[in-house]
Amino acid sequence: MKRVFKKLTVILAACLLIASMFNMPIFADAGTTSITLSTSTLKKGETLTITATFTLNQANVVEGELKYDSTKLKFINATPTDDTNGKTAGVVYLVADDLAKSHYFRINFEAIADGDAAISVSGATVVGNEEENLTASSKTVKIGNAQNNPPQDTTKNKSASLTSITVAKGTLTPAFKEDITEYTVTVPYSHTDGILTCQSRDSKAKITVEGSRELKVGLNKRTIVVTSSSGEVRRYTVTFNRLDENGNDTTAVNGDSLKVTVDSKDFFIAKADETVVLPEGFTATITTYGDAQVPAYTDAEGRILLLYLVNEDQSEKGFFLLENGKVSAFYYIEYADKLYVLNTGVAAPEGYYKSTFNLGGREIPCYKYVSEAYNEYIVLAVNEGEGKEVYYRYDTKEGTMQRYPEFSDGSVVNTNTPVSEIPSEKRIVGIVLITVFALGLIALIVLVIIKISLSAKKRKESNEEYYIDDNTDTPDEF
Repeated sequence: MKRVFKKLTVILAACLLIASMFNMPIFADAGTTSITLSTSTLKKGETLTITATFTLNQANVVEGELKYDSTKLKFINATPTDDTNGKTAGVVYLVADDLAKSHYFRINFEAIADGDAAISVSGATVVGNEEENLTASSKTVKIGNAQNNPPQDTTKNKSASLTSITVAKGTLTPAFKEDITEYTVTVPYSHTDGILTCQSRDSKAKITVEGSRELKVGLNKRTIVVTSSSGEVRRYTVTFNRLDENGNDTTAVNGDSLKVTVDSKDFFIAKADETVVLPEGFTATITTYGDAQVPAYTDAEGRILLLYLVNEDQSEKGFFLLENGKVSAFYYIEYADKLYVLNTGVAAPEGYYKSTFNLGGREIPCYKYVSEAYNEYIVLAVNEGEGKEVYYRYDTKEGTMQRYPEFSDGSVVNTNTPVSEIPSEKRIVGIVLITVFALGLIALIVLVIIKISLSAKKRKESNEEYYIDDNTDTPDEF
């Protein structure tokens, strides 16, 4: 009996263990933390914005600490605010007292010294349940080091660049910058001299000008050729647009000869009138499309060239990107006095799908979170020039955007419609492992029970075979 009791005790303990396993969470952590930097490199005096995100497994209140290097960074403010924020050097207290699965904090710092500054969020807990901790997160920002401030190029004064270009009448568009090589100038009919005055960075450079100084009505191109003393050559082009005797711009064009087809729709190249608001930093210019000179618009760096297109009934109109002779849709966002050009061909990060949102009457392509818990945020792919794309997260309620450097290009685009939270790969693996373990343990318990039953039956049969009842008469032996 003692052996049977001991085995039954083991079985009971195993059953209790299985029951407790199904009541326990699969992971000990109550959620995760993440840190996003507005920039990973900056100089002294510049501002750094940090976004700390607490993502919980269940809606709850949360509190934590953001620790930073107070010798390199100076706390400015935090949103949402807390009475204790910034009162302890090196620590910003983050307290969210509303029930939610996601909590966001925005903290601003001023860079006050050169070097690497460490930033971390650790020890965050779900309030009221101290055992449920959130995973830690950390980042490093570089301030004023050699990587941010490359040594001055001492050979720059030998390059084939100009430090100024001036004209006798009119204004250069865009404003002169050393690295911009194409300009336009509009002059009245009475002005016929396209004289140019310029100064080179290399005092020994050779300068020649191509094109006639005498201006005819319409477009007149003059090119400044700079040859430095080291043999480097750079060309600057200034196109004069001389108005006719009635003050009309003869370069304003219309007609089927300048029809442009974009996404199977026909448009005509037009000149934006005074009611059209240009994108931030763009100015009017003239460019060549096919065999014609057409009005266009360029940014201050001369990297982006736009055409203003109108369909036949003028129901659709707007700016389109002209690149390598091809015209395509142009999407942009203006934020904090800066224009961000969107690249719709970049793959979305994993866990997002392609969509659009309305911004000031314009439909902007974006990538939305699969999880509906983050429907206030979208992700944008921004063309930073030279073929480099960068992800930004845009807060559609507050109208703010911050860089997301941790997202990598080339992730698979999820084109499905939004669905509820999808279990992570780790969680699925955990569920499978626990299920396999539980089934194996149940099978082992069944085998033990069967073995105990067979052993008990065998012992019973053995006892019956050798048991003699003293009260029963036995036959005499002969």
